[in-house]
Amino acid sequence: MGRVWIGVRERVEHLRRLAVVFAVPIRLKIVTELYQREMSPKQFHDEFGGGSISRVAKHFERLRETGWLRQMWTEGPGGKRRGGIETIYRATELAFCDRPTWAALPHSIKVAFSWNTFKEIAEQFRGALEASTLQSRPDRRLTGTRLLLDQEGWTRVADAVGQEFAAQFEEQEDARRRVGQTGEELFRAGSMLLAFELPISEGFQFGPMLVAGDEQMIPFPVRVSKIFDDEICMQIMDEANRGDVSIPTFYAKYGKRFDLNKNKIRRRFHKLVEYGWLKVVDQKTGGRRRGATEYFYRATGPQPTTKTGTARGPRCPVP
Repeated sequence: MGRVWIGVRERVEHLRRLAVVFAVPIRLKIVTELYQREMSPKQFHDEFGGGSISRVAKHFERLRETGWLRQMWTEGPGGKRRGGIETIYRATELAFCDRPTWAALPHSIKVAFSWNTFKEIAEQFRGALEASTLQSRPDRRLTGTRLLLDQEGWTRVADAVGQEFAAQFEEQEDARRRVGQTGEELFRAGSMLLAFELPISEGFQFGPMLVAGDEQMIPFPVRVSKIFDDEICMQIMDEANRGDVSIPTFYAKYGKRFDLNKNKIRRRFHKLVEYGWLKVVDQKTGGRRRGATEYFYRATGPQPTTKTGTARGPRCPVP
């Protein structure tokens, strides 16, 4: 049994819960915003849109059913609500991969998550520069450093970053309580903590070689939800990270073991190609194929960057 399959089977419930949030971009927005503050479907719709109020409310209800939102209190009827009742919700957690889930993901999916996260950070940073909010405070912090670490040192650094994020979320809760007493308004602040291994030398390559992906118009969360909702797709991705894989070779390895016929496997391969996770890299005919063509697939990575470092590829994502 594949290593990733074992890891994913242990994390399947968490992956499927993530798939619920990622399946529709507005759900990810709802969870992210409601982790910071309480809101009703109407309040969310008034600020962010999302079609009709009833459509937004259906997404709230789906997130409540799957444990992403919890009901806090109700308001009304009366006032601007007239005869209506407004239900206020709060997110129970942020939508991200915990450590065990991250460790179980195939390499190309980790690359896509990290690439997308980097691009989102860059866009937020650029927006702050253009709006001059980055320079507006004298106590603004922007620094970086390089370290030489062993494995234990890296573990401590990574743990310190995680603990700092946890402390900042606690500070956010304290700020919400303070403004209830002071009447001061909350403002948005960005905190970007990065810890990663630098390449040993130029041209150093870690992990499998990925084929460059094509530009995707499908939002990244939607793309990744198609994998998280199906552990068989995850195993196909693991095989495609290890080397070229075809439908017959995957069936020979996993078909009988997991009660999969070739049609079920074929549909999943086609879905992964449609959503930009796999790409055909070779085809063979003759021999045991009896005139049929066997297509070989490989996992994709982000499109290469230009010499100036500007990404030419799709928005791809971390946890």
